[in-house]
Amino acid sequence: MPLPPFLPTPSDELGRRLGLTGYKDFAYEFENKDALWAHAASDPAALSDDDRRVVLRRPPAETEEGNVKRVTDGHLTIGMARAAAESEVWEAEMKALDTKLLTPPDWIQRLNGDWGFAFYRCQETAPGNKGFWRRIEYMENRKRDTQNGLHAVPGGKEAFATRQLQFVDMIDSENNTLEYRQNFRTFRDMGLCGPGILKNTLLLITPESMDSSSQGYRATRPPDRPLHAWVWALDPDWKSQHSDEDGYEGKVRVSWSHLYSWFYMVRSDDRLTFKDLWRKAEKSGGVWSVPVD
Repeated sequence: MPLPPFLPTPSDELGRRLGLTGYKDFAYEFENKDALWAHAASDPAALSDDDRRVVLRRPPAETEEGNVKRVTDGHLTIGMARAAAESEVWEAEMKALDTKLLTPPDWIQRLNGDWGFAFYRCQETAPGNKGFWRRIEYMENRKRDTQNGLHAVPGGKEAFATRQLQFVDMIDSENNTLEYRQNFRTFRDMGLCGPGILKNTLLLITPESMDSSSQGYRATRPPDRPLHAWVWALDPDWKSQHSDEDGYEGKVRVSWSHLYSWFYMVRSDDRLTFKDLWRKAEKSGGVWSVPVD
C-alpha cells in the first residue's frame, strides 16, 4: 500500500472539533496513540483535556486541513499515518547522513597545503641510525601504516598526499625535554614552523621509540600484521622537568599509525589535552591509539 502523500497533522478544524484553543502549542506523538486518534475522530467531545493535548501538535506550514479530514473520515488509518511520518523522518535522516558522509571533516577542510608535525631528533637518534630511518621510509612508502583509515574519509587521500615530516636535529640528550620544548616555542614564535605544522605539539624520537619500531620491522611483514611503533608527543608549553601529582610529565606515547589521522585531528582543534591523551594511554598499555576494526 503506498504511503499517503501528506502527513495527517491537526488543523484549525480539528482544533475546533476538540474544543481547544491555542492547540498549536501542544506536542503530538504518533507512537501508541492509535486509540486516541480513533477516539478523537469518533467522539472528540469525550476526550479528556490530557488526551486532547496528546492528540494535538503544532502543524507544519504546509499542513492542509484536508489531511485531518482524511483521518477523521476514516480514509487514512492511524497505522498509515505513523508509517508516513516514520518514512519521512527516515528519508530526511538518510539525506542528512549522505550529505555528512560526503563532506570532509572540519579538520581536513581547515588544511591548506602541507601539514604535519615537527619531529625532534636527539643525539642518540641522529640521522646516521640507518635502521630506524629505513623503517620510517618503509612505513611512509606503504602509506597504509600511517594513514590508518584516512583514505576512507572524504578528502583523506588528498590530505594524506600533502603531509610532511619537519625534522629538527639537536645535540641534547633525550632526557632534557625542557630544551626541546624551549627550542620549539622559539621556533614557533618566530614563525619558522612550516604551513600546517601543529603549533601545540612536538614529536621526539628517542632510542626507546626507535626500538619499538625495529622490533616490529620486517621487510616482508604481512599487510595485516599490526604495527607497534610509537613516538613521544610533547606538550611544548609544559615547563616542568617533573611530573605532577598524577604522574603526568607533559608527554605521551602515541602510536605511529595514528599520527596523521586521529592524533592530528584531536590536537589540531585542541579537542583533547595532552593529559587527556595520557590518561587514555595509561589504560591502553601506555601508548595512545584509536582502535580501528
